[in-house]
Amino acid sequence: MFYHAALLFDTTGFAQEARALAQRVDRGDLQLLHQRATQIAAATPAALFPLRAYGEPLRQPRPLADVGTNPVSNAEIGDWLMIVLSQYVRPCPSSIGFHWQALKLALRERGWTQAECDLLMHGQPLGTLIGKAPVGIQDHIVRHHDPYWRWIRPDYSYTHGGWLGLEHCATFFRRLCARDHELRQRTHAPGRHLPEDLRASAIQGYQAACHMLSAALQAHQGLYMVILWDQPDVGDAHGG
Repeated sequence: MFYHAALLFDTTGFAQEARALAQRVDRGDLQLLHQRATQIAAATPAALFPLRAYGEPLRQPRPLADVGTNPVSNAEIGDWLMIVLSQYVRPCPSSIGFHWQALKLALRERGWTQAECDLLMHGQPLGTLIGKAPVGIQDHIVRHHDPYWRWIRPDYSYTHGGWLGLEHCATFFRRLCARDHELRQRTHAPGRHLPEDLRASAIQGYQAACHMLSAALQAHQGLYMVILWDQPDVGDAHGG
């Protein structure tokens, strides 16, 4: 089953550093990014790598001289940027977990558009933080000829991973969670026309989404979200 995982994400800090690094990469200069990723990897035990439980194992960057200019190197550049990204995320106390698909059905039932549901569940592509990708949801499949910013993704995941800024978190919290007390009344719960098992899952997803968004607002940070093949092994840090 697919699992929706979230981390608190300093989007501003990452964007500032990643944009500067990307500008160098675009000029054909990989040295600064490679140096930064190598320093982080050398200082981080693999078992403590912040993204290890979220589909991205820590790999020591190869020597720069071994990285070719063929399209396969785009994947390595993406890996280096993921290593940089790891410095700007930390576990969120709540994720939507296994309930994200049921919650999406319930929200569609209540009039949310597909685009709104996708933004809540998947966020925007990471490339938008460095001014590269168009706003919207990326294809789940990434190919070797794709540009490096499409490779800024966990290796073992169903989706590329995406981000929500603080403003979007606030907007979704107001829209989704402002009337949280009504969830206690079954007639107002999301998914009231769904089968009972899906409806129960939608309610749990609704509660988890509210907790997730609230945590982001309290931390004054955005969210990094990814759909994983299974629940991450991070103890009790996540609901669902």
